[in-house]
Amino acid sequence: MKNLFKIAALSIVAFLGANLFVASSVAGAAAADFYVVVNSANGFSGSDDEAKSLIRRVFLKSTKNWPGGEKAVPFSRKDTNAAQIALIASILSMTDAEHGQHWARQKQTTGDTPPRAVGSKSILLRLIKREPGAIGIMDGSGPEPEGVKVLLKFSS
Repeated sequence: MKNLFKIAALSIVAFLGANLFVASSVAGAAAADFYVVVNSANGFSGSDDEAKSLIRRVFLKSTKNWPGGEKAVPFSRKDTNAAQIALIASILSMTDAEHGQHWARQKQTTGDTPPRAVGSKSILLRLIKREPGAIGIMDGSGPEPEGVKVLLKFSS
């Protein structure tokens, strides 16, 4: 009986510790800055609101091309990446569940799949520099990335 009590007590402590960690992680992510970056040759210019609207359409693939006609090539991040979480919440204005439902519908109706997920910031930058219509999101800690154009900087 004592062992059962110890296991239960340890489980509760572990559960509470994990919840505090997640809550502090979410709170930390809420105050972070993020960059939406595109290939340096991208000619789009507009207000932050126009950029947010276009970014939303590109990442949801309701728009397949940039205003100049270049094919849009969005790169997302891994689902647990703070930048991806901020993109979904702040730019796409969706919950994770809504985002998943969107892609399930798109796959069935149009055959579209979500943007390719890239785990590494350095690989993402390399892909964006190489692909003229590329767009991606990354954390805004540190200086603006070199060799790409920052389309939008936002806080989540």
